[in-house]
Amino acid sequence: MMYKALYLGRFQVMHNGHLYIAKHIDQTEDIESIVFGIGSMQYNRNNKHPFLPKVLNPFTFEERKEMLEITLKEEIKKPYELIGIRDFHDCPKWAAHIADLTDAEIVYTTSPSEIKEFVKLGFGIRPTPVKDEFHAQIVREMIANDNGWRKYMPEGTRKWIEANNMDKVIADFYKVHSDEIEEVHKMQIERGEARYDPNKKY
Repeated sequence: MMYKALYLGRFQVMHNGHLYIAKHIDQTEDIESIVFGIGSMQYNRNNKHPFLPKVLNPFTFEERKEMLEITLKEEIKKPYELIGIRDFHDCPKWAAHIADLTDAEIVYTTSPSEIKEFVKLGFGIRPTPVKDEFHAQIVREMIANDNGWRKYMPEGTRKWIEANNMDKVIADFYKVHSDEIEEVHKMQIERGEARYDPNKKY
């Protein structure tokens, strides 16, 4: 039996870890097509998330969609589609909204709360493969500090960022909101997540 898979992410910005997951799904034999769900679609540098620092969501939905379109067409062989998903700050309501948006049968996630709600709705669950401790906040801080960020993202994403001068946009945005960076680092320590280290090779 063949399935349509749903891969959820904010993609703020797309990096090699995202691509690793996307290719894993693309190469899975019983997956015939993929839905990329771009989450937190309403939040960006001009519309702050009500509970999180602004620096966590700098890119607009339209920018992320364009970034993924340019990148995935060079990397993914199976049919795919991109959809935007709003945050509801209520996991059951959010999961039900996603069920209304897509006819995917499989969801890739390792979040216990997401698994619980998607199973209730009849989705099959598969674990999201993790390549390393890398995550998008590290890449965003690399971009803001112009510190070797290009090698940590797919070629299509790099080209899109440079063509749209988004490296300068992010650098300027992070300067304006530099007070939030320490807040983000504290959150990462509490969650046991890796933090940006300008001297570290990821």
